Amino acid sequence: MSPDPLSIIWPCADIPDPVLSGEEVGCLSAPAFDCLISLGLLRQADTARHVTCLDCTNHHVEEVLPLKSPDGCTRFFIRCPENGRIEVSRERLLQWTIDYTPLQQALISAFSVKGNPEEVAPGCIWNIGRAALGDQSRTIWMARGLAWSDSLQLKKALPLGRSPVLFFLGQPPETGLVDIPAESIIDLKAIVRIEHDKLIVDRGAVDCQLRQIDTTQTGKKTPPKKRAIRAALIDAIKKELKEHLRSAHDHAHVTLEKKGEAELLPPPTQKQLAKHLNVHESSISRAIKDKSDREMPILWEIANDVSQILKFKG
Repeated sequence: MSPDPLSIIWPCADIPDPVLSGEEVGCLSAPAFDCLISLGLLRQADTARHVTCLDCTNHHVEEVLPLKSPDGCTRFFIRCPENGRIEVSRERLLQWTIDYTPLQQALISAFSVKGNPEEVAPGCIWNIGRAALGDQSRTIWMARGLAWSDSLQLKKALPLGRSPVLFFLGQPPETGLVDIPAESIIDLKAIVRIEHDKLIVDRGAVDCQLRQIDTTQTGKKTPPKKRAIRAALIDAIKKELKEHLRSAHDHAHVTLEKKGEAELLPPPTQKQLAKHLNVHESSISRAIKDKSDREMPILWEIANDVSQILKFKG
């Protein structure tokens, strides 16, 4: 299977009525194509009535002409100014459209959403229901088209307040379009993957991001910081590393006093961090390798050097 079968799905979210040609779908491996079909993300659309000529260098588009052969089978042709009548294979005429319902179902399953999904704006905005996320009961929404030229027409249909969580497809919404905390606006592409031919949602990463929303004890709302899921996860990993360093510092001094030699307390593995933070191990790996945070590599360096651990004052 290709590295990411969903790579053909995400760009389509920015097209109002996406239709994929046989050539476009043909770029997928057979297992990836079969997987998207079985998941219901790809559905067959009407056959193409026009195709590009591949027999000359002009790449002109011509109408497809169906003709019945003497044996009763229908064959398809186009007229090329240079080469005359050209036969077109039936496979080239097949077209596919995107069904976003399986993504809604994946969110419902991952978050145990209660209620019946409602299409608020046709093909663009869905109110999926209510779920417990980030230590709070929240309404769950899914949307696309939030960066289209006419996206302002969707503003009245979008959720408001501190409680909703909006999962979007395609380009992120224009600034000011959605009146909910930035941490509550989440790119589906960042949290959805295919694993064993099933759509998997990284609930842990979502919970981690939603907990970044701050509310003071007096109930006053603080302006939300514009942070991505990975930034929130990086902070969570650094917190775990600092807690480990404090334990490692104590362990090193105790062993130095008892044995005359400081011992290194092994740092947590990526697998252990993933389990503790309730996220996928690949999310941990990407966060650790993210070069945007300068503190992360320093913490890892200290965690693997007992001499630096002895001096650590976290």
